[in-house]
Amino acid sequence: MDFTELERALIDWISTRTNDPRLQRQFSSCRPVQRKLTGVGSFTQLVTSHRGPGLELNPSDSPVDGPWIHDCESIPHGGSALVFLDEFGYIDTLEIASNGDRFDWRATNFVLHD
Repeated sequence: MDFTELERALIDWISTRTNDPRLQRQFSSCRPVQRKLTGVGSFTQLVTSHRGPGLELNPSDSPVDGPWIHDCESIPHGGSALVFLDEFGYIDTLEIASNGDRFDWRATNFVLHD
């Protein structure tokens, strides 16, 4: 299973904005293993080959905020993304949610921003 163009862009965006090198290593080696489409978004289960020390989690560490998605015909009202960590501090799930009632998981033209 491969990342969609949108998923890859979201993972890269989040990875470049985290200050934790352990999390950056996890993002650089993660891959999708399952995708569940909800109609207005998706949940993509992630695994990472980096199994060094996890993060010492505070309740505020998960989810990790992602960017806003804009200027996308296949997600007309924009959307947002979050990455959830498991209880050991490893990336676990990428959630993408549209702000409206339409979401095309194959979106290719979009703009990401804070």
